Amino acid sequence: MGKTLRALRRNTALFEPLEGRQLFAAALGANLIVNPGAEAGSAASNSTDAFALPGWTKNDGNITAVKYGASGGFPTSSTPGPSNRGKNFFAGGPNGNSAMIQLINVSSQATAIDAKKIHFTLSGWLGGFGTDQDHVTVQTLFLDSSGHAINAKSPAIIGPVTAADRGNDTKLISKSVTDVLPTGTRNVRIGVFFERLDGVYNDAYADNFSFVLTNPSAAANGTVSGSVFKDTNGNGIQSGSTETGLSGWMVYVDSNNDSQYDPGETFTTTNSSGAFTLTLKPGKYTIRVQVRSGFAATTPKTFGFSINLMSGGKITGEKFGMKPV
Repeated sequence: MGKTLRALRRNTALFEPLEGRQLFAAALGANLIVNPGAEAGSAASNSTDAFALPGWTKNDGNITAVKYGASGGFPTSSTPGPSNRGKNFFAGGPNGNSAMIQLINVSSQATAIDAKKIHFTLSGWLGGFGTDQDHVTVQTLFLDSSGHAINAKSPAIIGPVTAADRGNDTKLISKSVTDVLPTGTRNVRIGVFFERLDGVYNDAYADNFSFVLTNPSAAANGTVSGSVFKDTNGNGIQSGSTETGLSGWMVYVDSNNDSQYDPGETFTTTNSSGAFTLTLKPGKYTIRVQVRSGFAATTPKTFGFSINLMSGGKITGEKFGMKPV
């Protein structure tokens, strides 16, 4: 990282006293970040306003929530990014670098943490504007009961997403890291750093942050369900009486991500209405359908779904469209 970001980290006082902490029980499988998608509070509709961010502490700059489609070339509801986005996203804001932090108390899981049974997944959608080099980095520090950093020299980090990573387009890209919570962790400090390198406005963007704890040794299976349908008009949306479900089609876990079914990969077949259900252990998976001769896939555009299944979780409504050709 450059000198600017290192200086920014020092200015954000990551080792400040543990005030404003979340004191609720750190439930497994739940997103522990408050206001993870900038939906709480007001949001800017231009490039001059900056608002408070409920749940977050601003430590530097004018970081703000911005409405999708705000004037000035900001991302819109159709800009590449999270499919389940709300109305707003985070932006670095007017003038210079900016940063925000949030503290999560995980002491309710102390026994399992000290037995090295608790895993975490930190994720978020990070991006920026066109060819601008402005970018976001998320740093996670694990603190003991006295507020001392356990992993000061090797924090968990996601980002940055550079302009080159985005193909010099305005977009947000999913980033994540998964590891074991260090023994002795009682609080987790999430620091989000928006670095401006071009222009006046800090066009580093982010949305849908998540910090989730799991205990794989006590994890319960979850399910992924959806359907495969005949997409007669090829628009990627199931509609009309002619776009019925396709029965007997293979839906599988593409464990090596080679876009084809390989022996040993978990699979199921659709029922008479085109519906399917896969029962899987908690984890990240890519789900695909084996396309038959005479058909072309229309949705999803990436020809597969990337999912993060939590312990006992249920993911529903995943649809695969197949157009007869």
